[in-house]
Amino acid sequence: MKNIFRRKKQQSPPNPLPGTGLHFLNTDKLTNRYTDSVNIQQLHAWKELYIYRPQNQPELHQPNNDIDPSTGKKWMYLIHMFRDPSKIRQEFFTTQFKNLLKTWDVISTSLVSNQNSRAVVGYFGFILDVPISNILSTNYKDIGFQNHVGVEWVKDEQGVLKPKVIKPYDLVDHINELTNRIIQSPSYILSRTDKMPAHIEDVMRLKKEFPTKMFPAHFLASFSTYNEIVIVGKPHVHIHPQGGIPPTGYIGVKGLYVMDNPQCQRYYHLVQQLAMINKVPIIYVDNPSNLFSGPGQKII
Repeated sequence: MKNIFRRKKQQSPPNPLPGTGLHFLNTDKLTNRYTDSVNIQQLHAWKELYIYRPQNQPELHQPNNDIDPSTGKKWMYLIHMFRDPSKIRQEFFTTQFKNLLKTWDVISTSLVSNQNSRAVVGYFGFILDVPISNILSTNYKDIGFQNHVGVEWVKDEQGVLKPKVIKPYDLVDHINELTNRIIQSPSYILSRTDKMPAHIEDVMRLKKEFPTKMFPAHFLASFSTYNEIVIVGKPHVHIHPQGGIPPTGYIGVKGLYVMDNPQCQRYYHLVQQLAMINKVPIIYVDNPSNLFSGPGQKII
């Protein structure tokens, strides 16, 4: 079977973008063969997230607020969470996160809402403002995507760590292995997050609709309590050539999202530092349960 992200190692694509592992994402006619007009419609549905702003939620700006998000007004956010705050690199405290994001190829995020506020993994994270053209793959469960495949972190002349692509084919191989590239709407993703019957139903439906498509084995077999939305960080990359979708844009930062839990309180000062650097508000979302880094694996 032909790969929908077939690589061409014999030649380079025209006008490659310097320093990005996404060179080979759209180098042949098979790429995006499943991103048809239906998927383009679903992609436009993600524009709804533009209207939700953390600064409009003052009731969540203080820790230990004991507010049940499901009883309040509707909101939805894409969050890039941190599982291990001790591994946050120094540049997070010297550079605004929006400026770091534009140097990253691909970023793993989770979609949360007032009805699915705990569908994340980690202690806290950045709330992102993502152009729809940057959305690469939508998955109602964890697919184990790695953010910096084929990249090595090296110091520049100022001693700042920056990503350098050393294996340009690895990222597209990773995308091909783990993602399905079938764009679904935010409401669809949330309706199936943490729902085993929905997962079984979808597996059967996708196999019927795309009988020749080879879905990743872990997508068919695994189940998780949170979703994973994969987005592209670098601007000016064409990842959706159909339907008049423009190249990727710049990702903004709208706020910081904190799982308000006794386990998280040790990191409140760190979160407040990041909020000051990025000049964004913090929302504290009540989460009395334990935090996990994956099925059966506790963070602490």
